[in-house]
Amino acid sequence: MKTKLRVLHIEDSPRDVEIIQSKLEDHGFECEITRAQTEGEIVSVFSRRAFDVVFCDYSLPKYDGVSALNLVRKKDLDIPFIFVSGTIGEIRAIEALKGGATDYVRKDDLTRLVPSIRRALRESEERHKRKIAEEGLRKAEEKYRNIFENALEGIFQTSPDGKLIESNPAHVRMFGYDSREEILSTLQDVRHQLYVKPDQRFEIQRILDREGVIHGYEVQMYRKDRNKIWVSQSIRAVRDSKGALLYYEGLVTDITDRKKLEAQLLRTQRLESIGILAGGIAHDLNNVLAPIMMAVQVLKHHFKDGKMQQMLATLESSARRGADIVKQVLIFARGADGERGLLQPKHLIHEIENIVRETFPKSIELETHVENDLSLINGDSTQLHQVFLNLCVNARDAMPSGGMLTLEAKNASLDENFARFHSGAKAGPYVVFTVSDTGTGIPITITNKIFDPFFTTKEIGKGTGLGLSTALGIVKSHGGFIDMYSEIGKGTRFAIYLPSAESAQVSGVESKQEAVPLGQGELILVVDDEASIREIAKMTLEAHGYRVMLAQNGIDAITLFRQEQKDIDLVITDMAMPLLDGPSTIRELRKINPDVKIIGASGLTSGEDLMTSAVPNVDTFLSKPYTAEELLKSLGKILHR
Repeated sequence: MKTKLRVLHIEDSPRDVEIIQSKLEDHGFECEITRAQTEGEIVSVFSRRAFDVVFCDYSLPKYDGVSALNLVRKKDLDIPFIFVSGTIGEIRAIEALKGGATDYVRKDDLTRLVPSIRRALRESEERHKRKIAEEGLRKAEEKYRNIFENALEGIFQTSPDGKLIESNPAHVRMFGYDSREEILSTLQDVRHQLYVKPDQRFEIQRILDREGVIHGYEVQMYRKDRNKIWVSQSIRAVRDSKGALLYYEGLVTDITDRKKLEAQLLRTQRLESIGILAGGIAHDLNNVLAPIMMAVQVLKHHFKDGKMQQMLATLESSARRGADIVKQVLIFARGADGERGLLQPKHLIHEIENIVRETFPKSIELETHVENDLSLINGDSTQLHQVFLNLCVNARDAMPSGGMLTLEAKNASLDENFARFHSGAKAGPYVVFTVSDTGTGIPITITNKIFDPFFTTKEIGKGTGLGLSTALGIVKSHGGFIDMYSEIGKGTRFAIYLPSAESAQVSGVESKQEAVPLGQGELILVVDDEASIREIAKMTLEAHGYRVMLAQNGIDAITLFRQEQKDIDLVITDMAMPLLDGPSTIRELRKINPDVKIIGASGLTSGEDLMTSAVPNVDTFLSKPYTAEELLKSLGKILHR
């Protein structure tokens, strides 16, 4: 099979062209020869077609071979250029080869022509392949460099002994350096300079020696400013053809935010668990407090002397305080809704003052400044108690060596101009509570984060990061807002603005004592799994004109009710009992007598929650611990209405 050959022959003699064509065809070439004699003809034919080889006479009437050679090479045409001439000498031939000619052959000795062409074509093909490979390599390097320079993930290379030898812009930024040159010159030992736990690099190297690659290895590392970040690394060991380790190359991703979210999720789950635990504890504690509160009021009727009445009043106050604490635990842990009413601000400040004086270190001095004519506010005392206590605890922690804590409360009237510059504020009358300390202060760089959920500057285990965010949520739910000012080394001031209720009357103000209604021999079925509650309820009710039957669980209650339903006037049942709980007991009682009057009681669920839940309806609800007075008034309203 003949080899096709496209030839440009720069020659003035047609006869010489024919001789060369014949010579080539005798040696297996199928030639397609185009002849040109001048520069214009050469340019013209090159613009129309491509050639495999150029033959050129050295001396031409209207042109010359050297000029033709320069013309071809200036066009960057990488094709063999062979001088075929009868006038070229050795010196000129050498100069022509230096100028870019592929070879030269004398016309009077064409025996070298065919071998010269074959060699030239072979070399041209090799150059073409090499050029393609080099172009491919250049494009690959350009693509890699583009990926390297613009990747969102950090790309790096380290030597086996721990020197950073390559770092892309994302890697540089991730670790807080200003340039590639800076990070490469600085990190000479990544094991100690980057890794928070240096031994982890040894662990990575062991895995790479064994497996050659590692994916998603999570570690903590230091930035330039020595702040810690979490990163995920995927690394491979790069080796030469003999298996010798050259360097490590890898991708690194900053996963600090993901780790924070994971920590927040764990904290949230832990709080949910605490909520469940708190619910159980609250139920048990309320069952303990319930008979105490009822017994106190029974004892008040038996012991009339002043000293005994004072002791019983103290006992009742302590039991009520215990009940409030249980309620507060539920609000903290489960987000239970508290009751709102009109409050006197100075009472809130007084309660916080007592707690601070009793529990804070003596190195912390306390001052209070409260105006005498403070307006009333509408709010939940337990939730606001939580807000102020949280701020005081933060102030205490900011003064580890002692200092001054100041609590203030005053009236304020805000105008439109003030409200415009304070988020959440509206023009009108407010009561302003201020908690100030002389502690370390809050850096300006984090003041915009302090109210974020889970943000904390305290050590692990010493803070959840929920205190201020919870406080802000409570204040906002009361229609108020918080203003904060801090200076490093001088202290911090939190101002809580709560709308005043100027025209209202304070809740809890003593009113005329209502007479406790007495029973008229009605039969009451008391159902509770706590024996102490059953017994004190029985004593209280019998002392006030009622007859009483007792049941220790729902099953006993249903049995007694079936037997005595005609005589039983009302049932008081606990909601949380073993064997058969309150809701199930109520459903069964309603099946027996749909009109039976029922009071539900629980230390876990509020009356409002019960009325809006799937629990069968009750006539009223008592939250444990309840007093004898509350029990008797509830009975009177239901039985005597």
